[in-house]
Amino acid sequence: RMVPHYRVPFFGALAERSDVELVVVHGGESDVPGHPAQAGELPFNSYLAPWRAGSFVGLNYVMQPGSLRALRSEAPDVVVAEGTFSIVTNLFLALRCRFSTTRFLWWVGGWERPELTSWRRGLLRAYIRFALRLADGFIAYGSAAREYLIGLGARPSRIRVAQNSIDAEGILANLSRYRSEADRLRGAMGLTGRGVVLTV
Repeated sequence: RMVPHYRVPFFGALAERSDVELVVVHGGESDVPGHPAQAGELPFNSYLAPWRAGSFVGLNYVMQPGSLRALRSEAPDVVVAEGTFSIVTNLFLALRCRFSTTRFLWWVGGWERPELTSWRRGLLRAYIRFALRLADGFIAYGSAAREYLIGLGARPSRIRVAQNSIDAEGILANLSRYRSEADRLRGAMGLTGRGVVLTV
């Protein structure tokens, strides 16, 4: 649906490789609270595919038809789709890839809405199991996401763990500026020379 700020350095590094031609399909800026998207120009080849959200029998869904147009126009070797299974058009991408030579991977966080009632949860899990069977492989955010996938029938040998990360290089490049700002804040708060514990 969107490009989170913490994925921009990763996609940028991937795009710089001579053996990879990267196209990132995304819906632009986000108006979803708690899910900020990278704003402005992206430092890699991208394809804008706006999305619309809706609800059916209490289950949320997202439609992003531009992703299907991108698949047709770009003709990729591999599609890596966000494993937020409410993005219904990603299921259509998986089906299209299944009947072609394009390989398809789900990139999965591995969580479900806890407020779903039993029959809705059962319906959603049946849908996810079907979606998982269409994939050639999986990228999981961490060990919990890996176990989530295995619990829904994914073969462990087809799962690779790739944890989300901060932009360590960007932080190191700006370290002196951050230290200067920290010193200024300490002074403004009367904390110079004192230990500070921050909890987030």
